Amino acid sequence: MSHLLQGKAATSRLTLPLTIAYTALVWLAMVSLGITEWHEAALVWLAAILFTALNNREALLPFYSQSISCSFLMLSTLLFATCSSLSAAICALGFSAFLLILLPSYQDRRAPGTVYFAFIMLGVMSVYFIQVLCYLPFLWFVMRSKLMNLGSRSFFASLLGILTPYWFILGYLALTGNIMELPSYFQRTVAFGPLLQYTSLSPWQLATMGMTVILGGVSIIYFHTSYADKIRTRLLNETFTFLFFVTVVFLALQPGFYEELMAIMVVFVSPLAGRLFALSHTKLSNIFYIASIAIYAIYTILALWMSSMSS
Repeated sequence: MSHLLQGKAATSRLTLPLTIAYTALVWLAMVSLGITEWHEAALVWLAAILFTALNNREALLPFYSQSISCSFLMLSTLLFATCSSLSAAICALGFSAFLLILLPSYQDRRAPGTVYFAFIMLGVMSVYFIQVLCYLPFLWFVMRSKLMNLGSRSFFASLLGILTPYWFILGYLALTGNIMELPSYFQRTVAFGPLLQYTSLSPWQLATMGMTVILGGVSIIYFHTSYADKIRTRLLNETFTFLFFVTVVFLALQPGFYEELMAIMVVFVSPLAGRLFALSHTKLSNIFYIASIAIYAIYTILALWMSSMSS
């Protein structure tokens, strides 16, 4: 491992506890100041737990490191300091659970049960953010080309998984006599905002989006110039990369869905950023690491202060 600060932080067992302590204080401040709600904080922290489990089970890094979990905590804390919504928290948790359930079915086209439960998460997200269904063709693409787990049974299992939450909604509406309200859920699928309309975003939100995209771009450049991964891990990182680009394009076209799409972007950027900070050991990467930590921490505190002043 590198003697640089970056290398020491990547393998230290103190890095994650220190990150948890810092982000927990920020989240407590956000809840106490009314910037976010406690249930939103609980959902994001549950997503962080799932990310830790995903990193440990899938061996996304070739040695012990919690850089991925730390990256998720830092990025999600910054995001929710600049905007907060229940649907965004559900998207962060939903895609974290989706990946945790789906990735073990790598190269297993006879795992419709696993695919079914993974896509239930997507169905739950769609109840709160129906436009997430736009990811469907891209998810099927990565399942076919990267995860190699999409067969006919898995395809139909994914459709059943998405529809499962709506069966419960249908039952509830039938019991309450409001069955005619069900089509309104699906009519929202075609409800898109103006293209390339950024006037609704604050400077803080634009800066947060820019920093996250830059971090993702740098991480992807490093990923394509290093070959320290096994084939399976590399295909998983290619999955994160592809879905990151899909999210960037979606957000660029529809900035009105900033909260939800940024929460999804954080899910896909975190494994790539964690890999960058854990595996790159040059002086330049060390400077980038220190600058990123400092900028994100200072910016989060400033955003928190500005949000408290306006609330």
